[in-house]
Amino acid sequence: MRLEEPLPPDLAPEAAASITCFVEEADDVWTLYSLIEKGDEVSCNTTRKVKGDNPRAASEKRHMTLTVAADAVDYDGAGDELRVAGTTRTEHELVKLGSHHTLQIGLRARVSLRKAAWDASQRATLARAADAASTADLACLLLDAERCRAKLFVLTERLVKQAASVELALPKGTHGARSKRADAQKAKFLHRCRDALAAHVRWDVVRCVVVCGRGAADVAQFLRTDTTPAAACSSDAANVGHLRRAAAGGRLCVAEDPVVAAGLTRDALRAVLAVPAVAKRVEATAAARYCAALEAWRSCQRKDPDRVLCASLDAVAAAAERNALAILMVVDDNLRGAAPDVERRKRFLDLVERAAAQGAEVLYFPARHVASDQLIELGGVAATLRYPCPDLQDIVDRRPDAGKGPAPAPLPPPPENDPASLDVEELRRELTKLGRSAKGNLPDLVGRLRKARADAAAKAAKPSSKPTKASAPPPPPPKASKKAPKPKANYDEDDWDDGYDDKYDGAYDY
Repeated sequence: MRLEEPLPPDLAPEAAASITCFVEEADDVWTLYSLIEKGDEVSCNTTRKVKGDNPRAASEKRHMTLTVAADAVDYDGAGDELRVAGTTRTEHELVKLGSHHTLQIGLRARVSLRKAAWDASQRATLARAADAASTADLACLLLDAERCRAKLFVLTERLVKQAASVELALPKGTHGARSKRADAQKAKFLHRCRDALAAHVRWDVVRCVVVCGRGAADVAQFLRTDTTPAAACSSDAANVGHLRRAAAGGRLCVAEDPVVAAGLTRDALRAVLAVPAVAKRVEATAAARYCAALEAWRSCQRKDPDRVLCASLDAVAAAAERNALAILMVVDDNLRGAAPDVERRKRFLDLVERAAAQGAEVLYFPARHVASDQLIELGGVAATLRYPCPDLQDIVDRRPDAGKGPAPAPLPPPPENDPASLDVEELRRELTKLGRSAKGNLPDLVGRLRKARADAAAKAAKPSSKPTKASAPPPPPPKASKKAPKPKANYDEDDWDDGYDDKYDGAYDY
């Protein structure tokens, strides 16, 4: 983002001021989305359908510059566009004052933003956006070369975005002409991966490119030894040259991980960044700072649980009053004006300003970053303390209606084998053993594990439908035949065997 009219350096905290900026890249759109709140005045060039003097004539689109008071803000990550809906605050010859209008802010747009007050977090966000060093410095290519599928992710300090996708169809069969066509498709897949990296990665600022998945070594070797003329590539010749120099200079990090091939998603990206070999290579990038801070928090939790806090704003605020905060991690959604609880947002802002004044390291985790999922599972706020505070571990956040009625009875402590006493990793291991899904946040995992254990106990207690030998009933008696037996023939002693039955003797005249 290029600031054409920055904030005055001596601006008071509660003073109104305006800025004018030029949107240069996709991250700048996200920065404006995090800055604009309800009631702010936003001005930029826009289009609007207007009618002339003739009411029967069709309306036409006109370009004009309008200022609206923001009522709603919508972010479109796929199109890198921001829509700000509100009412007009400036007069125009074709637009009435106070009419509704929606501004569409995209790349290459010049925007003016006026706020009634700029808090510390908004000033820090604006300063990071204007700093050129905070652009995308890490790219990750997740691939499955055997199936000719790949996805390119670009990681910045605030955002994770899918920059490109490569997918080719392979012919069925591995004999004869089909095998030759499959080899040709795989060779085409390598060229497509090269063109995607050359077109969607800024090689002047990127520090590391992670190539991970099935066949990652072959793709990296192709990038290092490719001799295709730059003019024959679909990407710009200069970008292809930057890619080859980066590959030869050692900026590629290769990790053979067949698990990634099962799903080229953000979850797989998080698993890749957790690999020790990859984490060591990307430790200088902005994205690695979030992962490293969370890993340090978990390590401190294992060694000294009294020196970490999470999921309770009241506990962290109490630690700030004691000047005990060393590292504070907050999801930036808690600091945005769109937060549902305004009072809670103000408390978060006071906590951030107090922690920064005390010299603590404050990390704002973007909600759309891959590392923020772990902090969201911890409640959206976590802190590492300078010294142990065991009395703060049992503090929970106050409810908004606290003090308006009788205090609820304290909940009984959970049993030893209750899922609520397990952490996220242990819950996922238990769910995997029981054949259940291990995705979701901490409350979802706890409820799913409880249901899985209840189902398993009910299945074990249910009697078998097949009777055993001891409980089998006695066999039924044989049924009597309904058909009467055939009567035997009656012969006298004087009869001789003439081949005829007695009932026919004398019936014939010989």
